[in-house]
Amino acid sequence: MSDRKNYYLFAGLIIVVVVIFISRNKPSQIEIPNGNVPTIQKPDKVNSSNETPVVAKAIEPVQRAAQMQAIQQKASANEQLKKQVEDKNIAIKKSFGEEAFLQYTTSSKYNFLPKDLDDGMAGIVGRAGTPKEFVAIVARRGETSEKEIREFLPELSKQFPEISPEMVSSQVIRSPMPTEKDSNLKEGMWMVLRHKDLQLYIFRANRIDGKGSYMIVSQGNTIANPALVQDLQDTIRSLKAVPAK
Repeated sequence: MSDRKNYYLFAGLIIVVVVIFISRNKPSQIEIPNGNVPTIQKPDKVNSSNETPVVAKAIEPVQRAAQMQAIQQKASANEQLKKQVEDKNIAIKKSFGEEAFLQYTTSSKYNFLPKDLDDGMAGIVGRAGTPKEFVAIVARRGETSEKEIREFLPELSKQFPEISPEMVSSQVIRSPMPTEKDSNLKEGMWMVLRHKDLQLYIFRANRIDGKGSYMIVSQGNTIANPALVQDLQDTIRSLKAVPAK
């Protein structure tokens, strides 16, 4: 009886040992030496901020090239427009000179347009973009007297919007203006009128052959811009009447 009892006791001890061994070796209960818990390394995240400069560097040359191309195209278009304006300006002045039998030069800053006038007259008017400033060259069939100019003064404010009625009603200062010897023009005459800060100049010269006369009408602030007077004098000196057909 005691042997059987001892047998069961021994068998029970063996079962306890086996259970303890199995339980200690389960994966969820494996002990880590020194208490260090391993961490699972996650794959590195893609750093979008590190990619942006690379993409930007690739895009920047393309953008710069596009910008340079746009700038060049705009500059080319501006040059073409400028040339078109210059060509048109030259054509208008040439056409007037042929119609008026007159050779002349003007300041390059003025852009000219034909001027509608009464029968027997032709003209062009040039403007440079400055308010109240302009220059006009007028050709008239037959000679023009000083009296006719004075009578024509009120009409100037209607023909040229830059000229005010107060200007043409102001005091007139008259003085002779010699012309060049080879100009085929008689001695000229000019009138100066002033109102506020503007000055109006009217030059007139008759052809030697008596077939026509020319007037230059110019207005501007010659105190602020003295070059206006020099431009006018240069144009007057350039006048040369050519034989009329």
